[in-house]
Amino acid sequence: MMRNALLSLLALTVLLGAAGCSRVSQLYYLRGSFDPAGGRGLPLDQVYAGSQMASLRGKTIEVRMADPLRSIDKDTSKITPLMTNDLWHRFEKDYESDLANELWYSAVFSDVCTAQDSTPIAKPDYLLKYALTQWHEGNGWLRAFLGFGLGATREQLEGAIVDTRTGTVVFAFADARCHPGGPSVMGFPSRVFRGPALLREDLDFTATDLADTLRTLTGTDTPKRPDTGWRPLFRAETVGNLAVPDAPAKPDPTSAPTVPEVDVQ
Repeated sequence: MMRNALLSLLALTVLLGAAGCSRVSQLYYLRGSFDPAGGRGLPLDQVYAGSQMASLRGKTIEVRMADPLRSIDKDTSKITPLMTNDLWHRFEKDYESDLANELWYSAVFSDVCTAQDSTPIAKPDYLLKYALTQWHEGNGWLRAFLGFGLGATREQLEGAIVDTRTGTVVFAFADARCHPGGPSVMGFPSRVFRGPALLREDLDFTATDLADTLRTLTGTDTPKRPDTGWRPLFRAETVGNLAVPDAPAKPDPTSAPTVPEVDVQ
């Protein structure tokens, strides 16, 4: 009897952990239809790939992240008071730069920039607009003492690559990840209590997988740039004013996903 009760409790624990770490079930930043990426062997949850994907190769792109304080869905997130406004803005700039680096290493684009670079690209061919829409720090005590996915963190990232000349969405993605905190159960590693660090770790994995997905979908077979090859932050050309056309005001609901301008900084 006791053995059956323990097995039932274990099964329930695993079930609850798995249920709390489901993948993308709702979009907060994008609108439109996506294909489940897993069916095509891609590492992201949901992907839209337009017919112009191959045109991304050898072009320039600017990476732009929406303000997390505005883009995160508060109803499905859990944020500790330790994440002050200053920390959020620092995170925004750091992650924007890290994602730009991953795209640079991917060798898909000839040049990659952010607005904070010393000399941004004057007129990039494409713009990657993306937003952090979920940031749930989970429960460190559940991660440490019970494990099996209970208390896991959860983050969701959504974004789209837009042609700056036409406003056409060429590529879009949505990806959610949960972090259980570590492989040990009933252990006391300090990392299981560091929810923001676990979330950032998953976001770094998402950035790498996004770059790999773009390599696959664009048919880029050239070797990746070495991660010691820093992307250029200063460029010789004269910097002009970047003018990005807005997406169509009334998109066809059957067309590619659209990026709501109200959420883009």
